[in-house]
Amino acid sequence: MNALNHPQSDAQAQEPHRAFRSFWVLFAVGLLYVSFGVCFGLLEYGVPPILMFRGVDLASMGRFTFHLV
Repeated sequence: MNALNHPQSDAQAQEPHRAFRSFWVLFAVGLLYVSFGVCFGLLEYGVPPILMFRGVDLASMGRFTFHLV
C-alpha cells in the first residue's frame, strides 16, 4: 500500500526491478559495442603494421582470405 492506503498495481510494484534489468541489458549491449570496436580497431590498424614489419605480404593475405570464402 502507498501513502494514501491505496493498493499498488503489480506493474507499479515491479517498476524498480524492470529498471534494474533494463540497465543490465543496456550495459551488455554497450559492452558488446565496445568489444566489437576494439576487435575491429586491432584487426584494421594493429595487425597490418606488425605483419608488414615481419615481412608478410598483405596482398597474399587478402587472396588467401578471399579463397576461404
